[in-house]
Amino acid sequence: MSSNAHALPEARRKISIKFKKEPITKAGATAIKQTSNVFDASEDPEPITKPRLKAIEQNDNIFDDSGDPASTGEQHHASPVNHHPNQPFYLDAIGASVQRLEIPYVSVAASDPIVAGELIPCKSSAKRKLDDMLRAPLLFVPATRATMATEPARKRRRISTKTEEQDERRHTISHLNTESSRADLGATGLANHTGVHCYRRSCLQLLMNLPIFVNWIKLHGTSQKYHCPKFGCLACALRDLANVYWPAEGDRRSAQRVDRAVRAFDAAINKLPRCPGGSRAEQLRQQDAHEFMVFLLQNLSSSDPSKACMPLNELEALFGLKRFPRRTCRSCGHQETQDPVVWMVANVNLRHPRKGLDFKSYFDQFFYETLPPTIVCEQCRKKGHDRKQVVVDGPEILMVQLVRFAFDAYGRQSKIKDPVQFPLYLDLSEYFDDKKLQRPGTQRYKLTSVLQHAGSIGSGHYTAKVVSPKGIQDISDEHVEAPGAIKELLRPQEGGFTPYLLTYVRTSE
Repeated sequence: MSSNAHALPEARRKISIKFKKEPITKAGATAIKQTSNVFDASEDPEPITKPRLKAIEQNDNIFDDSGDPASTGEQHHASPVNHHPNQPFYLDAIGASVQRLEIPYVSVAASDPIVAGELIPCKSSAKRKLDDMLRAPLLFVPATRATMATEPARKRRRISTKTEEQDERRHTISHLNTESSRADLGATGLANHTGVHCYRRSCLQLLMNLPIFVNWIKLHGTSQKYHCPKFGCLACALRDLANVYWPAEGDRRSAQRVDRAVRAFDAAINKLPRCPGGSRAEQLRQQDAHEFMVFLLQNLSSSDPSKACMPLNELEALFGLKRFPRRTCRSCGHQETQDPVVWMVANVNLRHPRKGLDFKSYFDQFFYETLPPTIVCEQCRKKGHDRKQVVVDGPEILMVQLVRFAFDAYGRQSKIKDPVQFPLYLDLSEYFDDKKLQRPGTQRYKLTSVLQHAGSIGSGHYTAKVVSPKGIQDISDEHVEAPGAIKELLRPQEGGFTPYLLTYVRTSE
């Protein structure tokens, strides 16, 4: 070991005796012993020279009053004059050792007075803040309502679930109320005057128990936007029926007025060309309820504004499922997209692809199909394509037909009576083209009515189950049963009756 290494403990012993002005106690000896072990000869930043020892013995002021090192021309070291008995001290340059951070208190200047038993805090802001934090650590307590009210609320990240086209369609019907105007009333019966108009009465029950449609049709003739092109038009008849079916608040519902409105509706729709059951030859024949519903909705508006009973854009926003066909080659993946089309009713074939599947499997086939091997790809010139009906936007009211007829090998038509369990909620998100709209739950619908049929292809009877303000009600012409539970609406088969036309309404549930 070098002589410098022997000189270091001896110098520290002299300093301790000279400046402490008191006998070396057991604690002081321990501190000196610990201090002498801090650095070995290789760790000492510089040798102990005679000038350096002389500076220590003469108690030169290393710091001035501002806490900055004095300009002595040499590398300065912290003076141990104010050294506390229980604290080690070092002769290395300030900041040269990580261990110095462990000493929260050192002398500010050699000339500062020393208070017995106390340490003088260093003027280093970092050490002072650290010491203050250790003295008074943070205490976390539950926030009160008062403190929470002053805190800025963290904004949730919003993921858009609408496209520009959807926003435009929703805006066109944003003024329509989706709630019933008479929460104190339930459904009422509609008389079947000919005995074969049960298909009409059931369709009317579905429409009259859709609050958004009722509030929309009541606007007919109230402004230039909803002008009547011809007195006694179809929209006039539906508006008059809606006004007596759901009278104004405080007015009593009159069965006679409802009956007159139903007769006026039959007369108005029979005047339209190609109306199912409208001609004299067909007035005593039963018709298909699905065909009648599509005919009714299509004749409520027109692409010609002068002939339209109601605005076409609002009709399509209410009932129109807008989609476009996309054909994909199975060989090269080349895609061809056609112009979008609007469907008023989604048709679900209960025999495609085969018998015995669940509702979801049949519903998927409305959007996906395999085309016959006759189409040639424009790119690879091979045959074999799949077609997907990509949804652009869903309507406020989604109608789904469960196709109940099939043809055998001889071309004979028969009714499909298979019970198929349909859901209370239906989600269209997976069928959309826009990826941000494919999140589950963004395009959700809830079942509100079921039109069902009993009998064969050529004859039978139609009834309707609707959700009214009173609950689930089963209606057969003018007969209305007492409200029941939701399970009544979801029956896949009830006696000889099987569901034929389902009505879903957009919901955020």
